[in-house]
Amino acid sequence: MKQRSIAPSGKIIASALAAALLLPATTLAQDPFDLLPETTRSALTACDVDADEANDLLALDPQAFDQDFSGGWRPLGDRDCHAAAAGLILAYIHHTDFTLSEGHVRLMRWHAGQMLANGGDYAGAIDLLGDTYQPEGDNAAWNFYVDATLAFLRRDRDGLETARDQLSRVPVSEEDQAARRQFLRDNPRIRMPRGFVTEPDNLPVVNRLLECFEADYETAYMGECD
Repeated sequence: MKQRSIAPSGKIIASALAAALLLPATTLAQDPFDLLPETTRSALTACDVDADEANDLLALDPQAFDQDFSGGWRPLGDRDCHAAAAGLILAYIHHTDFTLSEGHVRLMRWHAGQMLANGGDYAGAIDLLGDTYQPEGDNAAWNFYVDATLAFLRRDRDGLETARDQLSRVPVSEEDQAARRQFLRDNPRIRMPRGFVTEPDNLPVVNRLLECFEADYETAYMGECD
């Protein structure tokens, strides 16, 4: 099992960011980097991200910041700068000039929580991931995925198995299956897991969490426990 360094708590990072929102308007006109919690600034600096680069990242539109798999916050996570990536995501949520939907905020908090989990800060990750449930009836598959991930982080195998069974029974509509087939046609170079078209979203991830239950989250998420 991989050894993990202790990362700043997600609760500490989120609390510091919330406090920054209460600063006077004259203070909020400062350099965005200066408004970040000290833990986040230190983590970014340790990962060779200076104030200018951080400010450029915080100025991106939501798609470029969160959904560009080769840009935005993701290169930080890819080089094991998990606390820095999590802090940057939370800072973006609080300081961006762009309007974020509730769904996008939930997704970005999920990504921040995943980064903390990758870094071994399970308590901080649970605080963030637990706030990403969708309203009841809107997306049962997502909520079961949250249940499964939280169970893994809490080392609750029975809870993980229950969530996996519930997720596996969520039907995938014909419209969603058609959209996924079109995605595969449009992106022939992207390899998706077996069952991508007909299985509920994130079921392969949950299967990997079960198969690699004794491993750390990052290893289990990738299914690299063999």
